[in-house]
Amino acid sequence: MNWDSLTRTEPMQPDRVADPAHESAADPDQAASELQIAMADRRRRRRRRLIVWAARIVTFVVFFGGWQLLADAKIVDPFFWGKPSGIVTQLKDWVNNGTQYGSLWLQIWTTMKEALLGFVYGVIAGVVVGVLLGESEFLTDVLSPYIK
Repeated sequence: MNWDSLTRTEPMQPDRVADPAHESAADPDQAASELQIAMADRRRRRRRRLIVWAARIVTFVVFFGGWQLLADAKIVDPFFWGKPSGIVTQLKDWVNNGTQYGSLWLQIWTTMKEALLGFVYGVIAGVVVGVLLGESEFLTDVLSPYIK
């Protein structure tokens, strides 16, 4: 290797990047081939999507239909495993008329509020206890067996 080849002064030319639009105009057969490949890929994806949705629907029907049939035939005890039709009927009644404790939407709101408040209180308590344990070696030594 000589020194002149390492210290070239001529500017480097960037590699030519193929322009698909330019090449496809030059070669119509290649453009048609790429279009056919794209269309076939699109059909394949559409067919797969339809098959997936059909499989989801069949799974739903088999699961809940089988559950309903087994509960009707008393193979599955309806006392422990209620019928899907009975569950849907009860949910409709709760949505329309509420429960013995009031509106279903009021109960959902109350549950969400309590869950959020519990999360906030837990975070606050965790941060306070974490800071206290981080600052006090004595407190860490005392509470360490209970935390672990």
